[in-house]
Parts: sequence; C-alpha cells; structure tokens
Amino acid sequence: MYKESSWPRRAMFVAIAGACAGIVATVTLPGDVAALGLFMAIMCGVAAPTFYSIERYSGVGISKGRLIVGRETVALTDIDPDFGVQTSAVLPPQVVALLTDGVVAPLNIIRMSPKQWRAECARHGVKLLGGSWGVPVGYKMLVVHIRDGSSTLLAAFSSVHPERTSAALTKAVQQAHGRII
Repeated sequence: MYKESSWPRRAMFVAIAGACAGIVATVTLPGDVAALGLFMAIMCGVAAPTFYSIERYSGVGISKGRLIVGRETVALTDIDPDFGVQTSAVLPPQVVALLTDGVVAPLNIIRMSPKQWRAECARHGVKLLGGSWGVPVGYKMLVVHIRDGSSTLLAAFSSVHPERTSAALTKAVQQAHGRII
C-alpha cells in the first residue's frame, strides 16, 4: 500500500560494488594504488551494512492493515483516528529532549543504556517504534496515539518524507476505521 524507503537501495549496491572494486585494485595493482584500493574497500565495506541497517530499522510502510516501522508493527485499528498523525510538538518536552540527539540534550543519550532510554520514554507514555534511539539527521518525528487495551500511549517514529507518510497513514487509518476519505 505505502512504502517509504529510508535510503535508496542503489546506494547500498554502489557501496558493495565499490568494496569489491577496492579489493580487486588492492590485489592486482602495485604500490600506492593498491593502498588506495584498500582504503576504498574499507570505506565502502563499512558503508554497505550501514545503509542496510538504516533501511531495515527505519523503513516505514503501511500494508495489510498494519503500520510497519522497522521490525515492529501496529494494527491500523489500534491507532486513534481522531488524534491523527502529529509532529513531535505533542510529546512531553523531556521526551523531545531525548529524541533530538545532539540538539537539545546530547548528554542524556550518551549516559543512558538502551534499556534505561526506553524506560525513560515509557515513563512519559511514549513508545519509539523502529530500532533507533532518536531521530536521525534529515528525518522528522511523527507521532500517533495507540489505543492499547485500557491505556493510550504515543508512538513516535522517524520519517524521511513526513508529508507523504502522514497523508498515507491518515488515509489508511481512516479506511481501517470505516471512515472512507
């Protein structure tokens, strides 16, 4: 139905090709050129899994009645249609400080383990979907209300294209609740 790709897959394949070319250059070419090839192989060898991880843990999609963020899923019927899709302005200031890695409170991120960090977000009634600790550079935070049994909590996730993601998610949630747009 909707899939937001965090990074073009082409970038990952270019990095893999660069790593392979660097290895070939290291083996076949003499002297300084071989060192340059080795450097290129190392750099591209680090970039390829990084691109894969960003895609795997930050990708946002809507499919078969579910919001999918990384490896986590939320049923569209569990999302409050009246709340809609909001920006991070609806979050408590302490949580915004945690999520804006390096902008508001960089020391909070550095001093906390992942378990402590998730517990701090949960203490403020926020669940961060996906696998990230905060909002990567170039992303925008989107927030939805999740109706989980008797409690309501905010679920936050990051998006490269917040306008498109927000529009697609709003439409899908409205349709899931029988409110055809």
